[in-house]
Amino acid sequence: MIRGLFNDNTNQVLHTALDGLARRQQVTANNIANAETPGFKASIVTFESQLHARLPGATHEPVLAQTHPAHLSAQAQPAG
Repeated sequence: MIRGLFNDNTNQVLHTALDGLARRQQVTANNIANAETPGFKASIVTFESQLHARLPGATHEPVLAQTHPAHLSAQAQPAG
């Protein structure tokens, strides 16, 4: 039972997200530590690209679906 709690997709996504955020923090710390180093070029980690690169089968576009008749439609509605 306990093993099943920690092996689902949500936990995997959260773990991957935390890894990406930790990587961004490491790069930021490195940029600060080397700010005065001659010739140093700062690095950038984009959280979204890191998360996308690590999730198998991920797409750039979210898929919206209306799962209940009372929910709003996934299609854009005209204003007014």
